[in-house]
Amino acid sequence: MVANSATTLIKHGTPYKSAKVLATTTNPNLYNPYLPLMAVFGVPQALLGHGPLTDPRVWFGIVFLIVFAFALRVAGARDCVRWALLLTVSPIIAFELCVGGTDVPMVAFMCLGFALLWRPMQSNAVAAGLALGIASSMKATAWPALAVAFALLYVRDGKREAWRFTAWSLAVVAVIVGPFAILRFSALVKNTILFPLGLASVKSQAASPLLGHVLAQTGPLGHTIVVILLVGSGLAILVSLFVRPPRDVPAATWRLVIGLSAMFVLAPSTRFGYFIYPAALVMWLLVAQAGRRSSTLVHVQPVA
Repeated sequence: MVANSATTLIKHGTPYKSAKVLATTTNPNLYNPYLPLMAVFGVPQALLGHGPLTDPRVWFGIVFLIVFAFALRVAGARDCVRWALLLTVSPIIAFELCVGGTDVPMVAFMCLGFALLWRPMQSNAVAAGLALGIASSMKATAWPALAVAFALLYVRDGKREAWRFTAWSLAVVAVIVGPFAILRFSALVKNTILFPLGLASVKSQAASPLLGHVLAQTGPLGHTIVVILLVGSGLAILVSLFVRPPRDVPAATWRLVIGLSAMFVLAPSTRFGYFIYPAALVMWLLVAQAGRRSSTLVHVQPVA
């Protein structure tokens, strides 16, 4: 799908089939549920044909390994490359790469964004905004991270840093997604919003038997209930950010993990693979915290 979207981008200047074409198709593979930046990973195959080094999954894995290792290092973890390699070859990431891998590079940039926010008043709001903006330009499932990061910065570092972060992250999304939203708005909406929500004429092939999918399969009423529950869970997390905002990166990461898990359970078109988001975020956080604790113990040991 990623390679096909790259081919469409090169030939027609957009990674999306038009709403007119989609209205007459029964093939779910003609839909592209990803945001424009994801098509970049398919460009080598679109230009050079099939091969071991042009497979998008290879580049998904390479980008994940590099960015995740950097996210661990920024967060204060030890043996960053070794941990990144271990997670890459673990079932969490390796299985996802075998069957598609589109979520793999995105979750690495999410980890990097929160790693850059770790130190109070030295939050690197601009760099974090760029990292999360890149993730948000690949797939809409990264957007909740923007809200959580904004809440963290607002309560910890002040509204200036929070809005500075937001401006840079939205600027990245505007530059990458904006042209397609302006020129191909209906195609963008049908591919990236209606199709994932199960509201297009063709249903997504993502069909793991989680609560949202099971309810949606019962008929129009069940599908409506699922959409209401999905929106309600999102609003509940949003309200929690106002009522009890996270005050440090670990709290913000756990809030994001809870929100994403609820979203994946309730989504009408869902699959178990989406849980690499909370799994990778938790793994990154635990390794980073362990590294920071060990560094603290080394520094407080008395000199003989």
